[in-house]
Amino acid sequence: MSRRVLAAVAAALLGAVLTGCTVGNDADLTSSGEIKGAGYIDPAWSDARKIVQMFHNGGAPVELAKEYDEGDDPEDLLGEPGGYESKAAFRDSRVPEHDDPIAAGGVVEVFELDTEARDRIDDLEARLASGELPHEYHFLHGRVVIRVSGSLDEYSAIELETNLGD
Repeated sequence: MSRRVLAAVAAALLGAVLTGCTVGNDADLTSSGEIKGAGYIDPAWSDARKIVQMFHNGGAPVELAKEYDEGDDPEDLLGEPGGYESKAAFRDSRVPEHDDPIAAGGVVEVFELDTEARDRIDDLEARLASGELPHEYHFLHGRVVIRVSGSLDEYSAIELETNLGD
């Protein structure tokens, strides 16, 4: 199954869960059902650490491995123009121990703008196609990029993503 098809399937599965988590053109419902005007971002989707906790709360076998700051981000994108504003790695108990945070489970990156997150996905996909990156899965939700270990099969990667609890 192609990555684009996989991403489309994942997006369809998550539609109900993610409705209202990011901003629309006029007004959206928040995850608690309140109506907020354009420009509102649900706080749960503004912090990578909270998104990892949502995976865990939803039943995924993951734990927070590391919350990055500008001083220890290995890609030096945290806090940079066009870079993410929040990044957290998670450990998935279904994959072997590994020093690389993505190989050990995955990483959540939260950007200021949807377009920056889309640019990040495009860059990751190009690096993956060129062989620069090892096998990993990429998911995009508004301004959130989720990178999941390629040690998981496609179904498990999608299942992880759908385990977003409250």
